Amino acid sequence: MSTLRDRLNALDVTLMEHTVSQMLVADKRSVLALHAAIADRLGHFTYLEIGSYKGGSLQALVADERCRKIISIDPRPEWVADDRSELASGGWVYSDNTTQGMLDGLATIPGADVSKVEAIELGTDEIDPAGVDRPDICFVDGEHTHDAVLRDARFCRAAMRGSGVVAFHDFAIVPGAILEFVRESHPAFGYLLRHETFVVELGTPTLFSDARVKRQLRLPSPAWPLLNRLHGLRLLADARRLRRRFR
Repeated sequence: MSTLRDRLNALDVTLMEHTVSQMLVADKRSVLALHAAIADRLGHFTYLEIGSYKGGSLQALVADERCRKIISIDPRPEWVADDRSELASGGWVYSDNTTQGMLDGLATIPGADVSKVEAIELGTDEIDPAGVDRPDICFVDGEHTHDAVLRDARFCRAAMRGSGVVAFHDFAIVPGAILEFVRESHPAFGYLLRHETFVVELGTPTLFSDARVKRQLRLPSPAWPLLNRLHGLRLLADARRLRRRFR
């Protein structure tokens, strides 16, 4: 019988089908690849997520004993602003958006330990990053606006004391914010995974060389000289052009 680690190594997306998830299959594989890579590299780790909703991206993490703590930051709004131009309302409605609902759903996962989840119902502008346990990896998937994503990313960098991995969902919606964050961070290493998961590594040994992560690369290898360093990313600073390219 396959163990959790076997299924992680195989990037088995059924690990993330127990509760509601807003990620496409390709993004699930990318998130699982990052999970497997950092768990193997560090042995145990702390995970911080901004924007959890039903806990879709936490499903494998609550069942993996190597993930010692999960910090879920979500103010639980009923409506969230979004920069997608096709949204006439300017945002999304999130029904039944409660921490308890998320925890109840996660508790149904085989092997889940929801006691390691610390839920903070505040925005990152209301939290002192020095007051949270230092995360090794962060996942930013909250309000999809330029200012909010940049604020959340800066919070992650401060909480990690400048060293760790920050992954962003939905790169095509807010490319300018993500690339601005990379340009202002040093040292920084960024790369795009399928479908729209962008990874920024700050001052840490790279996960980029991990075979599971490499298989999820969005761009062909000849394009990576443009993305592998802070100054390379500066060549892609035109956020509008990037948005058309990656949509």
